[in-house]
Amino acid sequence: MHDFWLYREPEQVADKLIEYHQNWYEWNGSPFQQMWIRNYLSYYSPVIHPDGKNTSMIFEGVQGELLRFYSPKARTLIRQLTAVVTKQRLAFKAMANTTGDEVLNEVKLGNALADQIVSTQRLNIKGDELCEGSLVTGAWFTKATWRTDIGEPHVTDEDGRVIRKGACEITTHSPFNVFYDLMQPWDDLSWAEVRVKRNKWDLIADHPELEKQIMSLPTVADEKGPYSWVESKLSDNDCVYVYEFYHRISSALPKGMMMIYSDHETIFYHGDNPYETIPIEPNIPEAVLGTGMGYAKLTDLAACQEMFDNSLSSIATNQSQFAVQGVAVPRGSAINVQELNGMRFMNYTPQNVPGGGVPTPLQLTKTPPEVFKFTDKLEALMQDLSYLNGAMTGNLPAGVSSGTAIATLSANSIEFITSISKSYNLCWEKTMGHAINAYKKFAKLPQTVDLVGKGGQVTKQEFKSKDVYNISEMKLETVNPLMKTFAGRLEIGEKLLTMPKEIWPEYVSVLEGRPLSEVYRGELSEFDLITQENEAMQKGQIVPVLAIDDHAEHIKRHADVLKDIGNRLKGETIQIILDHIMEHYRLLKLSDPALAAIIQTGRIPEGGLQPMGAGPMGPMGPMGPMGPGAGADPMGPGDNVDQPGQGPDRPQRPEVVGDVAEPTEDLLMRG
Repeated sequence: MHDFWLYREPEQVADKLIEYHQNWYEWNGSPFQQMWIRNYLSYYSPVIHPDGKNTSMIFEGVQGELLRFYSPKARTLIRQLTAVVTKQRLAFKAMANTTGDEVLNEVKLGNALADQIVSTQRLNIKGDELCEGSLVTGAWFTKATWRTDIGEPHVTDEDGRVIRKGACEITTHSPFNVFYDLMQPWDDLSWAEVRVKRNKWDLIADHPELEKQIMSLPTVADEKGPYSWVESKLSDNDCVYVYEFYHRISSALPKGMMMIYSDHETIFYHGDNPYETIPIEPNIPEAVLGTGMGYAKLTDLAACQEMFDNSLSSIATNQSQFAVQGVAVPRGSAINVQELNGMRFMNYTPQNVPGGGVPTPLQLTKTPPEVFKFTDKLEALMQDLSYLNGAMTGNLPAGVSSGTAIATLSANSIEFITSISKSYNLCWEKTMGHAINAYKKFAKLPQTVDLVGKGGQVTKQEFKSKDVYNISEMKLETVNPLMKTFAGRLEIGEKLLTMPKEIWPEYVSVLEGRPLSEVYRGELSEFDLITQENEAMQKGQIVPVLAIDDHAEHIKRHADVLKDIGNRLKGETIQIILDHIMEHYRLLKLSDPALAAIIQTGRIPEGGLQPMGAGPMGPMGPMGPMGPGAGADPMGPGDNVDQPGQGPDRPQRPEVVGDVAEPTEDLLMRG
């Protein structure tokens, strides 16, 4: 047997992982781990640093004469970024990998189940934490796993304990509680581990054979870590840490591995990984190339925030110490200072000072203007680095008032924020996929989901794992980020009012991200058809002509083939192409203009449709003439059309069968 550490006994595997945890918490070993702590403390510095309950400021120096002033500008920008990214409520669409008759029911059930998970698990609130945490530390994580101790009650056992049906639980986690190989991109990882809090009394109830070991575990309040500033008396001494280890299916571990433990003596589960994958997903908006670490947006703002605080502290110290008017009073001036209450007086001996014994005000509160300009510069720099401009924060630049200008500024800002949204959306899509996978694996007992009808009626439906088995993935339904801002909606509304109503759907669909190729799909399909027809006719194949073709476009592009000398030397090919062109021309003459307009626009032309037989061409069928005289030649001698050939031996046109006509005219004989 190879000495792969995961082949060892469970106790030895647990010891190996616990050793890895110790290395993880050696913060001085990695600049990125130091960044987690630094940013975390900085983000909450207005709460952590004040010394007491009476003030939010910090007084330093020998006699408290220096004032430390914290202004959470960077934190405000991070919160605004979070609000923009998470403004849209989470809504998912199920994708099924089957074409059977039940696919619609499965997709409908999957959509309802996703909506129920979003509601019961409060994912919109957790989404704020997921986004905000990733901007502060560079990475934040979700976990979607099955819990047998939650969900709807099923039965009550003989001891009075309620046995529940189980449900999927989705939680979010900081990088302080997720362990993995930082030097590998997340998608390349073989395993990952997450630390969660569990009530020890619940653990004892579920695992009575481990009661002694569980009772000996250190509580959460006893642990050291990034949350050590929290008063231990406020922590729940009944909670202990439990580690959940997941190894995906691989060649070395064909069934994967899952282990739930607290230490090497307290192992709750060790065996195959029923999820078959790692049910943990990262939200890393800006990955460090080639690694599993993230670059935090707050890092860009941290240095500016510190200088901003220092500048404000200098101004605040000056104002706090010298805001009361100071007066310099010459000794021997016989001025009674009691007549000027509420001021500070300083006595001095004048040395040939102009004014002699006149008291002089001291302008000690005057701060150099460069200090204020520097704070303005720092504030503007932080706003630029955060991707948020004045249109997004509500502080419009001078001279910007029109909706177009505001929408343009918003759109520019959103373009950069989209990179953050992509990671956020992908994380939720994969997380919801893990949740549905959990129901596939573990929902053996009937589960209940609410189905909402079009009229808002709610009906309850039971399902089991087999009913969602064919759901392959979950897609997050998104809207154009510009539609998340009032200025963007105003701009789009104003543009729609200037457009013809019939093109509104295409315009809005493009804004929502619809590919332009789909908007022009009809035109592109027609062009592809013409190209295929040209290739077929050059091979000597006869191609049918339909009355619904865009005859003018076909005639033009078919004629382009004959502009090549090689094709002109092929007599049979020329005849086929010319016959085909002439048939297009004949059907064009027969076409109903209303039908042509409907084919081109998809809409009934203004004025409506004329009754059958009311047109100048006589009674018409949908693909050609109908009724008596339908066989008359529409391009006969009475028409002002050049006739190909002369005399009775001229080739005759074929009959039109439905919407198909065979080529006939030999245009080489045209005189």
